[in-house]
Amino acid sequence: MVVVRWQSRMSGIMVIKRLIGITLLMAFLPAGIKTDLPLRTSTTECRDHYFWMSAAYNLNGATYRFDVLDNGGIYPLTETYASQCGFTYGIDFSGNITFRASFLACHVLNNNDLSFSLQFRLVVIDQLNGETDYPFSMFCQLLSPWQPREIVCEENYMEVSVRKNVPVIGQEGKSAEDWEIALPLVDSADMMVWQIIFHKVNQPMKIMTTVAALDLGYLVNSTFSRVVLRAPYSLTESDLIELDNIEVEVVRGTVLYKQRWMLLLVDTSTACSKYHADFTNDNLVWLTPRIMDPLVLHVSMFTDMSLQMGIDGKVLDSLTIQSRGYLLTNESAVVNITIPYGSPGGYTQSHVINNQYNQRYSINVYLVHVWADDMWDSTRHASFIPLQTPYIPQTPFVLNETGPHDTAFTVYCGVFNSDVTLWNLTVGGQTLSVPQALDRGFEISEIKYANGTHGYIVKINFIDPLIYAEYVGEGVRQYTLKINYTMSIVPQIELYYIPATIVHLVFDVVYPNSTGACTPSGFIFESSGGNLNTQWAYYVGNHELTEELAIAWGYNLTMDPNLHLEVPLLSPGVVYEDISLRGIVAQFVLSLVDVATLTVESVILKRCWFPPEELLVCMPDGTITVVAVIMSTIPRVDTSKMSLLDRTCLPTEVNETYAVFSFSANTCGTRVKIKNGYLIYENEVIYNRELFPVNFPVITRDSDYRLTVRCLYPINDTLKIYAKGVPPSRIRSAMKFGTYSGPKRTRDIINMKSRIAKDVTFTKFYSDLEFPVTRAPVEPLFLETELLHSNPAEHLVLKDCWATETAELDARPQWDLVTDGCQVSDKSYAVKLLPVTTNGARNPHHIKRFVINILEGPSPLWEQIYIHCSAVICDGHLSACDDLCISEDRTVRSLQTLGQQKGYVSAGPIHIGNMKPGNVKMVSGNTYKQMPVLGFVAAMLGVMLIIFVIIAVKVKC
Repeated sequence: MVVVRWQSRMSGIMVIKRLIGITLLMAFLPAGIKTDLPLRTSTTECRDHYFWMSAAYNLNGATYRFDVLDNGGIYPLTETYASQCGFTYGIDFSGNITFRASFLACHVLNNNDLSFSLQFRLVVIDQLNGETDYPFSMFCQLLSPWQPREIVCEENYMEVSVRKNVPVIGQEGKSAEDWEIALPLVDSADMMVWQIIFHKVNQPMKIMTTVAALDLGYLVNSTFSRVVLRAPYSLTESDLIELDNIEVEVVRGTVLYKQRWMLLLVDTSTACSKYHADFTNDNLVWLTPRIMDPLVLHVSMFTDMSLQMGIDGKVLDSLTIQSRGYLLTNESAVVNITIPYGSPGGYTQSHVINNQYNQRYSINVYLVHVWADDMWDSTRHASFIPLQTPYIPQTPFVLNETGPHDTAFTVYCGVFNSDVTLWNLTVGGQTLSVPQALDRGFEISEIKYANGTHGYIVKINFIDPLIYAEYVGEGVRQYTLKINYTMSIVPQIELYYIPATIVHLVFDVVYPNSTGACTPSGFIFESSGGNLNTQWAYYVGNHELTEELAIAWGYNLTMDPNLHLEVPLLSPGVVYEDISLRGIVAQFVLSLVDVATLTVESVILKRCWFPPEELLVCMPDGTITVVAVIMSTIPRVDTSKMSLLDRTCLPTEVNETYAVFSFSANTCGTRVKIKNGYLIYENEVIYNRELFPVNFPVITRDSDYRLTVRCLYPINDTLKIYAKGVPPSRIRSAMKFGTYSGPKRTRDIINMKSRIAKDVTFTKFYSDLEFPVTRAPVEPLFLETELLHSNPAEHLVLKDCWATETAELDARPQWDLVTDGCQVSDKSYAVKLLPVTTNGARNPHHIKRFVINILEGPSPLWEQIYIHCSAVICDGHLSACDDLCISEDRTVRSLQTLGQQKGYVSAGPIHIGNMKPGNVKMVSGNTYKQMPVLGFVAAMLGVMLIIFVIIAVKVKC
C-alpha cells in the first residue's frame, strides 16, 4: 500500500519538506480549534495516545462527514476507511459530534514517535447538499512513554503497536509448535518486503504482503520505532473464542521483514473483549478476562502492573471513582466494572415509545490494564467501552398543590430528564404555546434539581374562561382544570402527552340580592352583588334574558355591572292573572338559572295591580281577551249592547265605561289569514246600534263604535332549547378527519369521515400534519364525506352543509353551502355537488363530494373557516336514496323514509389567504391569474358602469 511504503521508506528530505509544509499550514491554522461553529462550541484535546475533538453542533436535519488532510490531498472518511486507518467519529450520548484519531493513524505527521500533527475538518451538509467546512489543526506531544506493546480496543477497530527492538528469534517469542509451522513460510518470504503471517485456529497459516492484507481490510505500518497492525472487527482472519465465559475477538499476526543479514519478526497479536453489558439491580456491569491467553505465553509468569478506569477516554483517580459510586474489581479471572444507573459522568436520554416516556442511561467507560509476562516487559491494554441500559419506562406525575384558600390552581408536573422541555399546554380544549400561556396570565416556572432533572409548576387563576366552574350546591363552587401537557424531547422533537384533570372545591358562592317593584306602567327589577355571574343567567320563562331579547320584547335592560330591568305591562313574558272591570292583575317571573345544569337557583316573582284600560291580550293557547274603553259619547254608548262579529258573542263584564270580551281565536266570527309567515286572527268589537226603521235605517240616536282587534302568531315558531354543550375536546377531535355526532342517541350515530382533497381528482388529501390548510381566495375547496364500515347496500345522503369561523357546529355566523340536499350559491361563493365515480374497494354510494369556489372580490367568509355537514343513511332499495334536491324550486323529499341514523362531520381549519402575483390555479378547467392589470381594468369597468346607469336614469326621467 502507498501509505505503508510512503511512511516506512520516506527519505529525510521528504520529512523536512513535510515539516515545512505543516509549519506553514499551522501558521494560518493555530493549534486547537479554528472555526466558528453556529450557536454552540467545540473543543480539542491531546489525550493519552490519541487526538480528541468534540463539537456541540445542532444539525437540525443536516448531515456531516470528516475529511483528513495532508500534503497529498483530502481524504473523506467513510466507516470502512476510518476503521482501517485509525479514526473514530460519531454523535456521542450527550448529542455532540466527536472525533478520535490514533497517534499512529494514517495521514498523521509523525516526528520520531514523539510529536504528532493532524489536519482535519468537519463538513456539514445541509438539506440542499450545500457544504460548510470547519477546519481543525492539532499538534500533540507524547505525554507518557510508549510501552513495548500497546493494544487499543476502539469502538470500530483493534490496534496493536510493538517496539521494533524486541528480541529477534527466541523461545520466548513464539511457542515451538507455532514457530516450526511458520518457519517454512519465513524461509519463502520475499526479501526486503514487509509481510504478515496470520494464525487462525484450526486453519493453516497464511503469509501475504501488507498490500494484500490491506485488500482484506487490515493495515500494517511501520513508524520510526514501532510496527503497527490495525484490524477492524469481524474480518476474515479474526477468531472468536471464549475466555472465562466471555467472548473475545482475537487476531494472531506476525509481521516480518527479511534481509540477507537480518530477519525481523514482530508478534502483532491482539485481543479485545466482546462482552455485552448486563443491566441488573440498577447497575450496568461489564466484564473482560483478566488474562488474555492469546497474548500471554506462560500464564504463571503473568503480573498485574496497574488497572485504571476512566470516562470519555480520560483516566480518573481512585477518589473520583469512589465518590461517583463506580466499582472496579480485579478478580482472579475477570475484571469487573460496575456503574450505578444515573451516576455522574453518564448521560440520561429520553425517548417516546407509544406515548410512553422512557429513559436510557449511557456512559463511555475507559479501561487501561498494564501487565507484564515472560515475553514482554509490559503490555498496555486500553479499551473504549460504550455502555447503555435498555429503555426504561418512566411515569411522570401531576400533583395538585392548590391550597384551600388559593384563588388559582397550582399544579406540579415532573420529574423529567434535562433533554425534556415543555412544548405547549392544552387547557379547557385550547392549545397554547408557552409564550401564549404566559401572555394569557398563566404562571409557568421550572424547578431544577441537583441531579440534572427538573419539573414544572403551572398556576392558572380560577376566573380564567378556560377553567370550568359550576355551582354544586350549599354555597360550594367546583372548579375543574382539564390540562394536557405536551412535552418534547430535544433536539429530535419527540412529543408525548400527559393529561390530567384537577378538581378543587371552594366555599365562596354568594347569591345576588334581587328585588322587584311595580310601576304605573309595568315592572322593575334590580339585582346586585353575587360572585357567580359568569355561571348564572336570568330567564324569562324558557328564554334567556339577553340584550337582543330585551330589544325584541320592548324591555329596558342594563346588566353591567348589576341588573336593571324595566318591563312594560304590555310586553311578552307578562302573565295576566285577571282582567276585569276592577283592573288588571299581572305577574312577571324572573328566574336565576345555573347555565351549566339549567337548575333554577332562585325566583323573583312580582305581582302587580293596574287600573283598567284599553287592552288586548293574545294568549299562547289561542285565547284572546279585549278590554274596550268607551269614552264620553253623545249619545251614550250602551256597553251591554256591544258584541264581536258574531253578534252572539257578548261582553263577559261591562260597566258604563268598559266592556270585557274573552274568546277563542277560532270562534266569534274571527277571520284568519296568512301573511309574511304569520297566522293573523282578526275580529271586531262593534256596537249594536238601534236603527229606525230596522230594515232601512234612516234615523239612529246611537253613536257609531267599531274596534278592530288583531293577533299575530308565527307559523314556524322557534322555541330556543338550552342544554349543556358538547365538550370542546370532542369538537376538536373532529376538526380534521374525525366524526362528530353531537348529543344524539347511540343508535343515531353513523361512522363517517370528512377530508379535504388537494385537487378535483380526489386522489390526494391533506393529512393531519398539513392542517391548517391554506388556500388562495380563487382556489377551489374540494370536500369529500365518506361513510365507513357500513352495509354496501346503504347510501349516504348529505342533508345540510355550512361553514363557520370556529370549530363549533352552531357557531355564528354561518354560511349555507348545502341545504336540504340542494347546493347553495351566493354572490361571493358558489357550491357544486360532484358525481362520484370510484374504482376499487371504495363504494361510490358511500361517498359525497362537492366543490366550493370562493369568487373574486370581497369575501363574506373569514380568514379561517371550518366546514360542517349533516348526513343520513338510507336503504339502497328505496327511491328516496336519490338526491334530496329534486327540482329547481328546491322541492325537498321527506327524510322519514331515509332511516333513523344521522350524523355530523367537520373538516378544517382552512385559511383563506391572498395569492402571490403571477400564481395560476385551475378551477373547473378555467385559468385564473391575479395580475395588477386585471385589477385596474376591473376598476375602470366599474366606474364606466356607474356612469352608464346615472345617464340611463336621467334619460328615463
